[in-house]
Amino acid sequence: VAFIVILVLARFVTPSFRGFRRFVLMGDEQNAGDGYIAGERPEQLPSKGAKGEAVATLRPAGKVMIDDKQYDAVSRGGFIKKGSAIKVIGRDGSTLVVDMEEPE
Repeated sequence: VAFIVILVLARFVTPSFRGFRRFVLMGDEQNAGDGYIAGERPEQLPSKGAKGEAVATLRPAGKVMIDDKQYDAVSRGGFIKKGSAIKVIGRDGSTLVVDMEEPE
């Protein structure tokens, strides 16, 4: 009987106390239908072919600067030194996939 009383209190009474609300996620923390996306939204990332510079060494993950904005990026497994020219070859979620730009 005590176990059933505890379950009922935990389910219906505890979430209604103001002090406990900060410990329980109610599901409306962000826009309910949008979901949560960590990092940049993919549609706001630079498009394929955009050029920039490696801000941190990519081995294979690091940071790149494109149009005066910094992004998370990964190379295709290769090592790209800091300061090297890079080119966006794709996206993986909210991360850019880059390759070293070939000199023309």
